Amino acid sequence: MKHAECPPTRVMDAVICRRAAATGAAPRTACVPSIATGGTGPTSLIWRRGTPLTWSRATPRRSNADHEAAFLRVLDSGVPLVRRLVRGSLKPGLQPDRAFHVSAFRLQDPHDAVLGLAAVVADVTEYEEGRRRAVILSRGREKVGRTLDVDSTCRDLAEVVVPAFADLAVVDVVEAIVWGDEPAQATSAARVPLRRAASAGVQDRDGYLAATAMGQLRTAIHTLAALDLEADDLLARLNDTVLQLAEERHAQPAGDCAHGESLTAAYSYALYDPVSCTCIAGRSGLPGLYLACPDGTVTTVELPNGPLLGSTDIAPFAATTLDISEGTVLALATPALLDAVGTERLRQLLSHRGASMQELCDKIVYASRLGQPTKGDAILVLALANTLPTDRTTVWSIEADQRAPAWARAQARSWLTKHHVPEETVFAAEVIVSELVTNAVRYGAPPLSLRLILDRTLTAEVTDTSATSPHLRHARATDEGGRGLFIIAQLADRWGTRPTPRGKTIWAEMPTAATTQS
Repeated sequence: MKHAECPPTRVMDAVICRRAAATGAAPRTACVPSIATGGTGPTSLIWRRGTPLTWSRATPRRSNADHEAAFLRVLDSGVPLVRRLVRGSLKPGLQPDRAFHVSAFRLQDPHDAVLGLAAVVADVTEYEEGRRRAVILSRGREKVGRTLDVDSTCRDLAEVVVPAFADLAVVDVVEAIVWGDEPAQATSAARVPLRRAASAGVQDRDGYLAATAMGQLRTAIHTLAALDLEADDLLARLNDTVLQLAEERHAQPAGDCAHGESLTAAYSYALYDPVSCTCIAGRSGLPGLYLACPDGTVTTVELPNGPLLGSTDIAPFAATTLDISEGTVLALATPALLDAVGTERLRQLLSHRGASMQELCDKIVYASRLGQPTKGDAILVLALANTLPTDRTTVWSIEADQRAPAWARAQARSWLTKHHVPEETVFAAEVIVSELVTNAVRYGAPPLSLRLILDRTLTAEVTDTSATSPHLRHARATDEGGRGLFIIAQLADRWGTRPTPRGKTIWAEMPTAATTQS
């Protein structure tokens, strides 16, 4: 073989000897060399007798003996070996392993006597890695995302990447997804809050089902909260949602991880009104409410204990109303958190004032034993009760006559202008107030009242004593009325109806200039 016929990089003189058994010589051997290339292109090698080939690991399903046997077959038959995939190190102890395509050809002299083998070795590591990733991506597109179930999706993803791509897999679920929210946009992954969902390609079955159920319940709570229901009514409807989810679990195929799994939920809640400085709270199966007052005293409120969500208990959902002073910290905790911190230690930490809510929460977490296994989730919720300044809200009594809408518009404009509200917001508020008052005069029952609340948003409320709630309708072009709530819906960010002990309140919320800029 001439050197010019060999692919570039380097040619080495060598021979794999073949000795005839008739001569009494030693049996034929295929002694293969160490491979040392000068670059990433193909390398032509002629094997030197007695030089061993050392692989740090064998190609999957192929041992070193398999490779040697393949070379001997070329020596026997003269049939070339083309692009055999071999994985290993270029030199003993050299890492990382590389992938090579090895092609072998038998060498003969002009008299057809076998001289040995010539081999062409090409480093194809990058090509093989790309091909392997393409296969994994193809499997991922085929297997992952076939269902909206978080549990199944995480399991499918882990099975795709382990062991084809990695020895273990950790699947992280964005916290917002678990709770049923839209994930926040972040410039780096480190800023996205994550909830650990799977490890080593095996998911915690109960943990996944619980996380999925919590996300569904959180979405249901957001939807029900927008209806401005009373606390006990909201819990009753949420209980119906849990029962429906439990029925859907039982209806799943027998192979589904959720099939036959029960679903109940403990809860504790607190709804604080910064205008009236009152709090409505209740619980089921969880500890009560801790109140850390501005003077440093900490009290425990034993809330009425209602039935678990999704249970067969038909007892009513109970709630209690508390008067809360400004600056009070409200704390809700799960049993696992109390076990990790200790009740007395939690009370001591809550009594330390002056820190922000985040700093106070961090102190409590650092003082806990959360590094040790806990029974259930360790959750702590803190809230600071702030009071809306008295000059940021106002209330007017309204006479139930035809002059009421115009009078209410004038009062609203005057009050908002005094608080330097932008003209665009004032105009929208005038229209909304006019439509709300008109609706109350026509279809409500006296006495009527108008309240404006100016905080991060501007809220307009009109209250009457009729229990009948209005409904949004789309009036036809020839209709003379019926467009009031449609106009409100176009100008307001949100609007709704809230039942009261003596009737109802129709409200509309609109952004202020500061809210829009933020």
